[in-house]
Amino acid sequence: FHSDMPGAPTLRGEAGALIELLDACLISGFDARTPDSITVAGEVATVTLSGGNPFERHAVVAITGASVAALNAEWRIATSSAASFTFACPGVADGSATGATVKRAPAGWGKPFSDTQKAVYRSLHPLASGVCLRIDDSDARYPCVRGYEDMTGIDAGTNPFPTTAQFPADKYWWGKSDAESTSPRKWTLVADGLYLWYLPGWTSYASLSDPPAPLHRFGDFRPFMASTTHPALISAYEGSFQTFSWW
Repeated sequence: FHSDMPGAPTLRGEAGALIELLDACLISGFDARTPDSITVAGEVATVTLSGGNPFERHAVVAITGASVAALNAEWRIATSSAASFTFACPGVADGSATGATVKRAPAGWGKPFSDTQKAVYRSLHPLASGVCLRIDDSDARYPCVRGYEDMTGIDAGTNPFPTTAQFPADKYWWGKSDAESTSPRKWTLVADGLYLWYLPGWTSYASLSDPPAPLHRFGDFRPFMASTTHPALISAYEGSFQTFSWW
């Protein structure tokens, strides 16, 4: 996901902006459209959008509300043009569907707890360790983040990583913007059901490479040993961002 996608959430220097972004990309999806038609022929569906097709080849879209129930699922786009896209739909009979909505599909995470400018995210993947990402997004520029082995509420968790002894609660940050501002910032989020990479273009520069975007990470990686129960990683910064300071 990235900030140049039509309908993408806006990253900016305001409280709650990162939670809005993560909700859209991980939980709910975004940019819902009403197709003119969906036609299936030879186990290939063609979706027509005369108002313009915002979904590129290889994007994953979610279809809901279609009169053909088998189409109400997530699909990876095989071909894409200015006004239509296609995807393979094995087992779906030839015919047309009505009443559908299509949107960019989320990465498939859960949000078990939330409060004002606070959120907890957790992978729903069957192979996930169950670790939680807690975000306090009340600061306009620097949301505070921390991982937990488990959480029972928005402010209640066990085995935080890093511990508050390693990094104080208000000094382990992801970035949004170098200023308190409604001006949009570029961003990229790469995610699957287990792991995410978040790269905020936190300055007013036009690209993600000038200065380079910091790489924030959270989630489960492949364990080194079968006995490993929580192969999880988090990365963040312990101080205010400075131009060209990434390491």
